[in-house]
Amino acid sequence: NEVNVQQRYKTNFTKLKRAVFFGSPADGDIEPWQSTIFGFYDSHFRMVDMHNGKIFKEDLFGLKTLHNSGRLAVTIPSFAVKHSDWLSNEMVFKLCILPALDLQRGGICSTIPN
Repeated sequence: NEVNVQQRYKTNFTKLKRAVFFGSPADGDIEPWQSTIFGFYDSHFRMVDMHNGKIFKEDLFGLKTLHNSGRLAVTIPSFAVKHSDWLSNEMVFKLCILPALDLQRGGICSTIPN
């Protein structure tokens, strides 16, 4: 049943040591770009950020659990990053992805604090 499936998702998701999500206003492929970091438009086309959405507030699959335990990183670069740049741009990798994965300290991408 749906409750068991949802609980299994939450159990599995919360086993992650760290979850890292990236988003950029310059994405160009995903609309709204905020959906890459769990944002969405409500029925009145107002943007609802991750922290104010039902999936976070009710911790439907463990997003809030990871956030509260410091294992969730949401990174938004301070410069334009297109969708394909996340996979193909070495500068984006060095400045945003490696620091967010905590494999390298520093970087100029901002990570939303817990």
